Amino acid sequence: MKQELQHRFVRLLASATDRGVLTWEKRVGNCYQSVKPSQSYHLRWLYWYAPSGITIDRQGIVISTGQLDIPFFSGTTGMAEARKLLEKIDASWTAHHSRIDEKCRLFITQNSSFSKANIMSQSSLIFLSQLLLATKNGSIRWSYNELNPNSFYTEFMNHAIVIDLLQPIDSHETPLGNLVAKVTLPGATIAFACGTDGFFTIEEILASSFPEFHHRFERTMNEYQSAIDALTKLIH
Repeated sequence: MKQELQHRFVRLLASATDRGVLTWEKRVGNCYQSVKPSQSYHLRWLYWYAPSGITIDRQGIVISTGQLDIPFFSGTTGMAEARKLLEKIDASWTAHHSRIDEKCRLFITQNSSFSKANIMSQSSLIFLSQLLLATKNGSIRWSYNELNPNSFYTEFMNHAIVIDLLQPIDSHETPLGNLVAKVTLPGATIAFACGTDGFFTIEEILASSFPEFHHRFERTMNEYQSAIDALTKLIH
């Protein structure tokens, strides 16, 4: 549901931009801004940084309006929607994205099989689904790590499971919230970026376990719907 609202919001922004209802100005650092009397919208790139402080690369796009920040990461369907919006705002990005896609296609043949990758991806999501079910039916209980409020742990099928919420920073070294969830289980660590099915499942696990996460989840859903209503009213 949350993912659908995010995608709908971005598609509405793209439609408003395409119709000329919204016009955008380029700001410093490949950021864009559209200001209307009743609402303003901002789009900026999200960069990952190595512990040394060196910029790794652009890894996502953050779209903001009011108190709402919506991040979309590379490799997600949400990023594909955000990319379409960016290309409508600034057509120069179309050539950039096409060049990247072309380079990737050089490594893909008609006989390529992605079954192993699909199985790996599916197995992690199946694991999270089982974890969510066990959380909801009360079979397992989650606890805070006393030394780290963004770390949570439980025991599942006699094994320790840990969820850590990570906060990347933008180019101004401003924390952007919990945008990555890292799950540690015996012998494996899996990271899920915001906007992926895995991240949404982890959000649901935490919302089912801790009242503050539940309230935050509900508040965010209401903010998404309010932003969509405002855009729909603007377009029509």
